[in-house]
Amino acid sequence: MGETHPPAFNDKINGSILHKHLNILNDCRNAFVEAESSEKVQRALHHKIRINSQVYESGTLVYYKKDNVDEWFGPAKVLFQDGRIVFIRHGAHIIRVFVNRVVKVGEEYLSENSQNVSNSQTVSNVSEKPQTVPGLLL
Repeated sequence: MGETHPPAFNDKINGSILHKHLNILNDCRNAFVEAESSEKVQRALHHKIRINSQVYESGTLVYYKKDNVDEWFGPAKVLFQDGRIVFIRHGAHIIRVFVNRVVKVGEEYLSENSQNVSNSQTVSNVSEKPQTVPGLLL
C-alpha cells in the first residue's frame, strides 16, 4: 500500500483543473498577506509617535513648536506642567503645548527635532532672563 499524505502535501496532483485551482488559491493567499502587512505598516506610519516623557520645572527656558508650523518659537518660560501638557509664557501670551513639542534651551541642537530653530535672540544672550511684561504677574 502506498503512503497517504494530505492533498496539500502531495507533489502529484491528478487533473489540471484542480492543479490550476490550488495555484490560484495559493497566489490569492500570498497577495492577501502582502496587502494586509502593507496596510498595517501604512497605518502605523500615519500615527504620531510620542516618545518624550521629559518633565519641565517651572522657570525653565524652552523652545516650542506650534501645530502645522515647521519653525520653533521662543525662548519661552515654563509656568507648570500637567501630565503631558506644558504651559509656557512667551511674552504676554500663555501657551499650552504638548511635551513632545518642547525642547529646553541649550539642548535644541542635541535632539532630532531641532531643525529650523527660530528665535529672536542670538545664541550668546539666550541664557539671559527674558524680558518681563509690565503689569503681568506670574
